[in-house]
Amino acid sequence: MELGADDIHSLQHALVEEDESVRARAHLELGRIALTMARTEAAARHLREALALDERLHEARALLNDL
Repeated sequence: MELGADDIHSLQHALVEEDESVRARAHLELGRIALTMARTEAAARHLREALALDERLHEARALLNDL
């Protein structure tokens, strides 16, 4: 799936939502995007933040462990 600028903007906007689960998922998705762009530091930062907001995000933990 190809993400466009609008998709990324929507994810960034979700980072200020009150709902922590929404913010956690946004960080997870931004981490995935950063990985596809070989931006490992940014990916790790987003994945750590996702886990801080929702420790049940096994996908984030697995991706972070792979880094």
